[in-house]
Amino acid sequence: MRQIDSTEPMVTIDAETWGQIMFATQAVNTEITGWLNVKRDEDCFHIHGDLVIPKQEVGSASIDVSAPEMALMLDQHDNVRCWWHSHVDMATNPSSTDVTQMDGYAENLPFYLMLITNKSGDYGLEVWDMESNLIWEGIELSSVPTRDVEKLADIIKDNVKEKAFSVHHWGGKNGIYHPGSTPIYENGNGSGNTYPYDLGGVSAVHGWCNPTQMEVERLMSREGIDEDEALAWFEEGLA
Repeated sequence: MRQIDSTEPMVTIDAETWGQIMFATQAVNTEITGWLNVKRDEDCFHIHGDLVIPKQEVGSASIDVSAPEMALMLDQHDNVRCWWHSHVDMATNPSSTDVTQMDGYAENLPFYLMLITNKSGDYGLEVWDMESNLIWEGIELSSVPTRDVEKLADIIKDNVKEKAFSVHHWGGKNGIYHPGSTPIYENGNGSGNTYPYDLGGVSAVHGWCNPTQMEVERLMSREGIDEDEALAWFEEGLA
């Protein structure tokens, strides 16, 4: 008799694979099923690759995949170790029929996973370890970015920076503009100086630029002043 173990293994899934599962869940108004590849490293399981959806007949609470279709799928995808199906708008805990199905799928295999989703975005995940005769229930599933997404994250980190401008005062006390003087701003991106008519959000009268919320908060913290006082400091060129 199998035991239910409270110790949770780690289960991860490729973000693209999870996207396919949720798309399939939303695509029909009946139950739907499919299978997924799983790699195992001790108590760590990683679901990856494309969702395999064999030919099937479905209803609001039933799915029928014929024996020939199952045989064909297993012949073409010999590393599937996760049975997925949707419960449409119902809860994602397995039914007694689901448990009976899992008994058949997991038989003579070292492990098998059961993943259930619904249209609300909920999921239920179980890991059946046939070698240790254990079942893990209610497992948390963590999404892992694909390499393309990770590359994009690196590009964003390298190329997208918060805009910051340094204000240079000129021509008089507190940056008040006097005719004949030319205000010049450092534009913050290393490409040279910017004049007032090139710089959005800058007052050519007072020679200041609208500070970011972070800059205001830093000044408030440093000087112990409120937000209105901090903004006045920026406008008067005191910050």
